Amino acid sequence: MYFKKSVFVFIFSSCLSGSVLAQASACETLAPAQLNLAQAMERALQCGPEFQAFRWQYEGQLADAKILKQRPNPNFSYGVSMLNLHPSQYPENRSRMETGTRIDQLFELGGKGKYKIRAADALEVAAQYDLKFNEKLALVKVQHAYFDLLAATQRNQDLRDLSQLNIRAKEVAEIRHRAGDISQFEYQRLLIDIQRTQNDLELAQIELVKNQTQFAQLLAYQKGLESLQLAKNWPTPMQSWPTLDYEKLLQRPDLQALRQKTISAENQRLVGRALKIPDPTIGLQYNHQPVTGLANNGTINTYSIGVSIPLFVRHAYQGEARKAEVEYYQARDQQLRAERDALQVVLEQEKILKANQARHIRLQEDILPAAEHAAKSAEYAYQKGAIQLLDLLDTRRTLRIVRSEAAQIQAEYAKSQVLYRLLIEVEDLRP
Repeated sequence: MYFKKSVFVFIFSSCLSGSVLAQASACETLAPAQLNLAQAMERALQCGPEFQAFRWQYEGQLADAKILKQRPNPNFSYGVSMLNLHPSQYPENRSRMETGTRIDQLFELGGKGKYKIRAADALEVAAQYDLKFNEKLALVKVQHAYFDLLAATQRNQDLRDLSQLNIRAKEVAEIRHRAGDISQFEYQRLLIDIQRTQNDLELAQIELVKNQTQFAQLLAYQKGLESLQLAKNWPTPMQSWPTLDYEKLLQRPDLQALRQKTISAENQRLVGRALKIPDPTIGLQYNHQPVTGLANNGTINTYSIGVSIPLFVRHAYQGEARKAEVEYYQARDQQLRAERDALQVVLEQEKILKANQARHIRLQEDILPAAEHAAKSAEYAYQKGAIQLLDLLDTRRTLRIVRSEAAQIQAEYAKSQVLYRLLIEVEDLRP
């Protein structure tokens, strides 16, 4: 089996409550000055609220499985059949009371106990697969937030650099405007472009704060995000593409969990069908009676056995059986639909990844260097009076657009690659 179930469940169940609370209390709320992707993912595993929620959810699923495995307890009863409140009025040695002790046990027939145990075992395995996949999915979310924050930081820095260029360009434009080299119209166009760049910078700062907040929530940081510097752990372009094996793809944890849930629902359906078989309750009773009053007579002890069987007069649990049938078909349909769509989803994500990779490479290797070179040349030429102000503004506007697009595409490519690796399970998500 994929998991060492018995050992894993025992260790995890016994240590989870203390470990989660201990980790939560030991997590530092102040963000470090520098952080790389591996450290961010390790921090999320230790302190992230989503990971803790997944582990509590797992504990709840194990508790549900344990409840399902429990068999009916016997009932113990003790009673007094006659209570002598006036012993002086009765013969000598007459006891004050006559007692009865009884034990009743419900017996489940039709294989109900066996089916419940099988259903519980399948639920436990499904819970383990769910935990594994949910943690991987949460790591993907952390990486997405990391790349979004990197991109937002880069956009913010690019616009700051452009703002510095605008300051120098404005100084040159003022000199040339006073000298009559440029018209009032061109000078106003420059001021408008500077204001638009400043607006873009303020919007980028707002977006940066939003990304910092989201990242802090995932890693349970409360302060220090303003000075946090992230390492540029961008993923490298994929040189080769794995051959997709559908049978191997079906071993993904989320699909395994769905299969185990179907097995559990199937056994629950068998339990529902077995409900039409009445479960008898067998009782054994011991009666202790006092002596009759004569010295040569001893105590009278008697034993009795009884059986009670429910009468299906008004219903025979048809509703419970029907509900179990419906839940089984729901689980099976969900499993089959996920297995049927698994390959198509991967192929679709592969196309998205290839397109993002091509755009990313084109921007980084061709478009962005050309735009930066053109902008530097235009700045120099404008300072020397070789080009018009409108040409400078067009070149600068192009650079601003290209830089913003490059940061966005780089983040989209990184996120699509991480999601693709999750879907094909080619490696562990931890770098």
